[in-house]
Amino acid sequence: MDKTIVLPYGVSLKLDPGVSIKLGPSVGILIRADFIAIGDEDREITISAANEFIPFSSIAVLGSKVNRDDLIKVDG
Repeated sequence: MDKTIVLPYGVSLKLDPGVSIKLGPSVGILIRADFIAIGDEDREITISAANEFIPFSSIAVLGSKVNRDDLIKVDG
């Protein structure tokens, strides 16, 4: 992804097992509702920098609920 995503109020984000998101430099995600990210043992969810030497901005959740498990990896 090369542009920051700002989800409208009330629009939740659900990441399914195996999803991999690569964020470009200074790119972020703003979630203004629920965030659900539950992987499984065979398909981890990954959010990382597109360029390992340049970090992405942030992932911010302003919702009422964050559901995630240990099978999500955020790096960058």
